[in-house]
Amino acid sequence: MAKDGTNYKFGVASLAKDLGLQAASVRVALRKHKVKKNEDGVYGWNDRKAYDAVKAKLKSDAPAAAKKKPAKKPAKKKAA
Repeated sequence: MAKDGTNYKFGVASLAKDLGLQAASVRVALRKHKVKKNEDGVYGWNDRKAYDAVKAKLKSDAPAAAKKKPAKKPAKKKAA
């Protein structure tokens, strides 16, 4: 199988698209959740149930990071 995971129905790219994240962020989250790579050293799934299970794990983290708004800056005082 190819090193880039193109032989899988679902991979990091599809997770990134579904979660609205960058591929690098998805890989970090996969490592954080201790998701194992396949025998060929890539993250990939051919089974929809397995893919959905991994997506659900990562989705619990994604909303907090994706929806986090930057802190508001304090309003400037007008000079008198």
